[in-house]
Amino acid sequence: MHGMTKVMVALALCSAMGAASSAEYNGLVSDIQPNHSTANCFFFRLEGVTITPASPGNWFAVSYTSNGAKETFASVLAAKLSGVPVKVTTLSTTPTVCNYAEATYVAL
Repeated sequence: MHGMTKVMVALALCSAMGAASSAEYNGLVSDIQPNHSTANCFFFRLEGVTITPASPGNWFAVSYTSNGAKETFASVLAAKLSGVPVKVTTLSTTPTVCNYAEATYVAL
């Protein structure tokens, strides 16, 4: 029975890890909205990218209160100005910030 318990625990951990997996999007930054009158976030979109599950208008959001937010904004702006594609990661469950898909990682 001890061996069966180990198998069940391993399956439960795999299921939990699958639920927390990430989704990755790649593309050129098409739009940036650096401010919003009622939200403490900045927003951006990637050309031709559809976020799944849906985020209104396919906008990614980053809270200005998150660690590295200013550096992330600088990276998104630099990518937009230079035409360099970016890689954006969200959690597959698409947690939201400011009611949009939260970009948890952005890399040039």
